[in-house]
Amino acid sequence: MTLITKNSNINQTLLGADYTQVLYMDVYFPENDDFQDRPLIFFMFGGSFVTGSKLSADVVNLCIQYAKRGYVAVAIDYRLSQNLLFFDPNEENAYKAVLKAVHDLKAAIRYFRMMDEISNETFRIDTNRIPPKIFLSPIFDWFADDFKASGGVLKFIKPYVSPKYRHALEDPQYSVSYMDYNWSINGS
Repeated sequence: MTLITKNSNINQTLLGADYTQVLYMDVYFPENDDFQDRPLIFFMFGGSFVTGSKLSADVVNLCIQYAKRGYVAVAIDYRLSQNLLFFDPNEENAYKAVLKAVHDLKAAIRYFRMMDEISNETFRIDTNRIPPKIFLSPIFDWFADDFKASGGVLKFIKPYVSPKYRHALEDPQYSVSYMDYNWSINGS
């Protein structure tokens, strides 16, 4: 596993004061292989955008298991939004929380694409093999009816996706998969 400083972004403390948050990602590699075009997969922890860690046991276990299968598996940090969702929970703040997390994921993807262009020996990934699958939080599945008024989940998230990748939301080649939810992250 390799720890990489991904980027720094402005976030807010629980009470709303701005601070610079350095985000990291852990990269898990297949052992003892010399394959040049490995697939790349990202795992993001659950926690409703207010809690969680890339070091949670389920995320670490998934990364280890996928690395054993030949993937370069990545667990990323992303900005949490306790100040938005604890003190003023509303639809707009929920959108902002999702947008911050998606922004941080997109930065990680850009990092790997950039590193592959510089030297494909660093991670030995095939950026063309980033799977044509859209993985979403199960909350979008559980509350799918709530998104019908805006045209469905994919139409709802479209404004938060980079224009460069919005085509995937309308491309039938891409499928949507909802991740499992780990209830233990809610505490006892």
